Amino acid sequence: PRPREGDLPNGLHLMVLEDHRTPQVNFQLIIRGAGGYFDPAGLPGLASITGAMMREGTGSRTSAQISEQLESMAASLSVSAGMSSLQATVSGGSLTEYVDSLFDITADVLLHPSFPEDELAKYRQRQLAQITDVRSIPGFLVQELYARVMYGDHPGGRIFMTADGLQKVTTADLAKFHAEHFVPDHAAIAIAGDITYDA
Repeated sequence: PRPREGDLPNGLHLMVLEDHRTPQVNFQLIIRGAGGYFDPAGLPGLASITGAMMREGTGSRTSAQISEQLESMAASLSVSAGMSSLQATVSGGSLTEYVDSLFDITADVLLHPSFPEDELAKYRQRQLAQITDVRSIPGFLVQELYARVMYGDHPGGRIFMTADGLQKVTTADLAKFHAEHFVPDHAAIAIAGDITYDA
């Protein structure tokens, strides 16, 4: 089977691969220009934190409500951006009967993240513990040293956020990065499963 492709009025490139053998739909949205490669100087990890925090609340849903709604549908939704990646990725999936609800939540997370201060504080606490843990692993330290020698200060040499960078990031930084980099004309979405191109 071959995907059907087209461009939406907002510039988003759409690819749909119909497969009606099982009542399930999965999607992946690639947003070029929203990865850690584009972190501003002094804030390494901003793209990664922005992606993680987008699921932690919107103007109309709290973090708990998003998680509860997804769990009730047995659906998945994640937003991620690698430390040296050129892009951010939004991916998810659900049974066919819940696709409209999943896309509604996804659109809300993509377009209206609220970056609540209390959720950022919780994220900071979790990540600081992880930074401490990962820096005790010899293999990680070797990777970090290799990247530093090979890439220097180039964004390609970033492999994990720093405690200093994590502490500096504010909700205003997250909102600014989101507004500037999460734009549809740099994005493409691939959808596969029990759905039609017109739908």
